[in-house]
Formats: sequence, C-alpha cells, structure tokens
Amino acid sequence: YIAENYNKDIFKDKSPIYCIIIGIENLKNRLNLDNKNKLSEMFNNAKELEIVNYIIVDSIDKIKKIELDSWYKNCVNNNSGIWIGNGINDQFSIKINQKIEEMKKEVPVGFCFVIYKGKAKYVKYVSSLELK
Repeated sequence: YIAENYNKDIFKDKSPIYCIIIGIENLKNRLNLDNKNKLSEMFNNAKELEIVNYIIVDSIDKIKKIELDSWYKNCVNNNSGIWIGNGINDQFSIKINQKIEEMKKEVPVGFCFVIYKGKAKYVKYVSSLELK
C-alpha cells in the first residue's frame, strides 16, 4: 500500500478481513503509549482502506468508556451492531430508529438483536455447532 503511493485500489480484488477484539480495554491496557497510538492509527487506516473490519465484543459499560476516543468517533458505525441480552432500550451507544415489540421483553438465551442501519431484527443465534 505504501509502496504503491497509498493507492487503495490495490485492495479491490482482495477479500475483506475481519478481526474480532474481545475486550478492547484489556487490549489497550496491555499496550504502551506508543502502541496505543499505533492502534488508533490502525483503526483509522482500516476505515480509509475499507478492507479490514474490526468487531469489538464487550459490555456496554466498556464500550461507553471508549466512545469519546477519536478513533472510535471516526471509525465506528453506531447504526449497526449486535446486542445480546436484555437492556437494549436502556442504552444509547447503538442508534436504533425503529423499536420492535421484542425489545420490551426478557430476551431468552440464544436470541439477540441485529441492528443494521438503525433497524433492529430479533434473531436466534447458534452458539455451537456439532457436525457428525
């Protein structure tokens, strides 16, 4: 990318990369200041390049702690996400334009809300898969 004079067209034939970060605060606590800055730069570059996607898995309390970070404001799409568990109506991190009846009820194990472009869908998810 750098050798090609920052031409992001070199990625157009490449498959997207998905990186799942479980516990963003734990990750940040392991890094020194220089590497924390590199992490922020990496997130910002990923948005620009449009090939690397980061999925942050954490509690809403931990997400709220990083919402004011510049990389978060620049890179995170607040209109999309996955919410597992109760309390989706009590949070403001994921923007929901359309409320659905299931949001008012207790969410049983194995179900979640998938939010895309502000619209929520109530879905069953598979937590394990056994192949015979």
